[in-house]
Amino acid sequence: MLTTNDNNLLGGREINIPEHKKTELQNISRLTSDLNFVVLELIENQARHKFVLVSDQYRECETKALTPSFSSLQELEEFLSMNADKILHRYLLGSITEDMSLQSV
Repeated sequence: MLTTNDNNLLGGREINIPEHKKTELQNISRLTSDLNFVVLELIENQARHKFVLVSDQYRECETKALTPSFSSLQELEEFLSMNADKILHRYLLGSITEDMSLQSV
């Protein structure tokens, strides 16, 4: 279960990247196919959609998203291109410091 403070959240679903989009979304494709990460599409009130990267552990226990939410897969891809190493480090080794910041798009 994904933990969120968003009161507008209605639900969500896992997104599989189609084969023809994998070259466009290389970071997302690599993290979801090579590692245990999943892209969730979060559905909010007023039919707004957001995308986040989570560990596949969200299916079994409460967990937080590894990224902020983005309104498109391309925005998530751009964020991952700048922050994949920090996300992996944080996921594998835990957060080093509370002020370790991720770059915004």
